[in-house]
Amino acid sequence: MSVRVFCGPLVLSLALLAACSGQTDVMPGIAHPAASASDGYRLEDGDTLHDFNGINVVLPSGWQARVSGDCLTPPGVKVSETSAPQGPSCPTAALRIRIGAAANGYIDSEGEQLDAADGWWRPETKCPSSDGPETQPILAQSTDRGSFTVVSGERVEVGEWSLTCADGARFGSRIWYIPEADLEFGVAAMVDDVSADEYDQVVRSLDLSGYVN
Repeated sequence: MSVRVFCGPLVLSLALLAACSGQTDVMPGIAHPAASASDGYRLEDGDTLHDFNGINVVLPSGWQARVSGDCLTPPGVKVSETSAPQGPSCPTAALRIRIGAAANGYIDSEGEQLDAADGWWRPETKCPSSDGPETQPILAQSTDRGSFTVVSGERVEVGEWSLTCADGARFGSRIWYIPEADLEFGVAAMVDDVSADEYDQVVRSLDLSGYVN
């Protein structure tokens, strides 16, 4: 794949000099949306930069920021215009940004709740059923637990579960939590044609150098 560098106002001056001189692997030190905490972050053709309240991420080709900018949708995932009285709502397959997750009681301040059997619970994580209203899953199995560091150096705690509905339907749910910023990214129900790695890729590009929580 070909690589793009951005030489605009989002990039700090020293990094700008490196990028515009032909360097495509931007190393850590001065955080910005094209950097990386470990090996340099490459912007591929079709990638776009998204800023939500100072929270900067790189969206892969085909991804869109929807609703109020805190709902990041993979290709093919549509937002219903009539799903809520107050307006469009974020679909379950989207990557939802939740500010103040611990302060609002969704998780503990260190992310240890991701180890719990019910650590997946969020209001939007429900079983879609053609036979009646949406209900919560009846079984949950942890399928992944780990951590990594994002562009601007913060630690991310990650948990993933396989959830089973009463009608036997199964789906995956994944949560990324950044304790230092009390910031959460979550996908209530991952779709089969979007890999967990692609969701992960968006969070790994996270730059919080301009975010004040």
